[in-house]
This record gives sequence, structure tokens and C-alpha cells, in this order.
Amino acid sequence: MPDKPPPRRLVVPPGELSNQWVTVPNALTMLRIVATPGLAHLIVNDHYQAAIVGCFFTGILDYFDGKLARAWNQQTVVGAFLDPLADKVFVGTLLVTLTYKGLFPVELAALIVGRDVVLLGGSFAYRFWTKPKDAAFFATSGDDVLNVTPSQLSRVNTVLQMSLLGFALTKAAYGMPSQDVFTGLCWVVAGTTIASGAGYMSMRNLKIVHKP
Repeated sequence: MPDKPPPRRLVVPPGELSNQWVTVPNALTMLRIVATPGLAHLIVNDHYQAAIVGCFFTGILDYFDGKLARAWNQQTVVGAFLDPLADKVFVGTLLVTLTYKGLFPVELAALIVGRDVVLLGGSFAYRFWTKPKDAAFFATSGDDVLNVTPSQLSRVNTVLQMSLLGFALTKAAYGMPSQDVFTGLCWVVAGTTIASGAGYMSMRNLKIVHKP
């Protein structure tokens, strides 16, 4: 009998997503998610200065998980989901706690949360109607893996939202920025939130990645 061919090994070229789960960048992203409730606890108990320090270190983790993923060629399918999830958990948790403390406008908080709920529901519906019959809904390997690619406007909007939440904390802790400046920033974030949400409604940033 002829010898069986050796098993095919998947080689992931730079710039493509691997199916590996356990990587240093993914661990840093998970650390961001786990640490976020601690920031909420600090805000609820009026420890605004400590919360600012915590947000600073969360930002450092956010920087390094992406930088290391690119430098070490550890960009994974799981990481592509976890990184924006960590951002949403961070923004959502701070949004709820700051609004609860009266430090953030209720109307803007409702707009941000409502946009994300609509987009999440739309993403699930899109996956349901386009995935192959035999594919797992949250497949991270094999053919037809769902890959979510944030738009440039969405990245800008996320940065602006995080910055506004940071300004809400500095306003509570140190009285800066002024109310007029903070209100102006709220209008800017409202505009980018609506614009980025409208861009996602076309589903152009959701695509099926066909694995060889």
C-alpha cells in the first residue's frame, strides 16, 4: 500500500488571521475585559482619580495587544472578535456607570448603546443568513469564517467615545474641561456615532473569509 501523505499543515502568511486561541495579545485583551468591572467599581464609589489611572493602564494594554499581534504575527480570528469586544465592554461599562452617576448625558448614552445593539443584531442576522449550513455560527476555523473589519470611521468613533468618557472623569475629578467644551465634544461624538452606524448598515465591513 502506498504511504499516506503527511497531514497538511496550515501556514498563515503575515497579514492573515490564524485560528490559534492562546496568544499573548489575546491574553492582554482578555485582561482588559476582566479589569473593566474594577473601573466601574471605582467610579460608583467616587474614586475618580484612581479610575483615571485605571483607564490609562487599560489604554496601554489596548496599545500593546495590537502592536504585539502585528509584530509577532499573532493576528487571530479570535483576536479579531475579542479586541472590538473589549472596546465595547470598556465603553459600555464606563458609559453606564458615568451616566448612573450623572456625569454623562443620558441621551448620548442611549444613542451609543442603541447603535451597538442594532449593529450586533444585524451582524447576527447577517451571519445566520449567509453562513454555510454545516458551519458553526461562531466558527473560528475551516471554510467561511466570519471576519469583522472595523471601518476607519468606526475606529475614530471608538477613540472619540473613549476620550469623551475620559473627559467625563477628568471633569468629575478636576473640573476640566469646562461644561461648554464638554457639551461640544458630546455633539461631535453623537455625529460620528450616527455616521459610523450608518456605514455599517450596508454590511460592507462584514465579510466571509474563505480558508484554503
